[in-house]
Amino acid sequence: MSEQEDKPLFYERVEYLGPNSKNDSRSSDKFYEITITQDEPGGKATFFYETRRWGKYGSKGQTKKITHWYEYAALRSAKQQIRKKRDKGYGDPIGGLTRLAQAAE
Repeated sequence: MSEQEDKPLFYERVEYLGPNSKNDSRSSDKFYEITITQDEPGGKATFFYETRRWGKYGSKGQTKKITHWYEYAALRSAKQQIRKKRDKGYGDPIGGLTRLAQAAE
């Protein structure tokens, strides 16, 4: 398999660092990421896989894999999920030093 084929069709990661009234600590530090990949391009039947991974920052997190027949369906689903997370306050990943500075505030 070539390096080109190993590259995902879509990848996005968002993180949330901030207040959360639902936690005992009253704050959250979590991530959510989605990757879209394709099985054997040019094969008889091609599927598109949407892999969602989420959890506490620094942990392995949980994973859910969804199979789609069509690329546009996989991309639409992934972009919808990212939009929902951004609406909840998730943002672009923060570097380690910046993360520690924000946590200290």
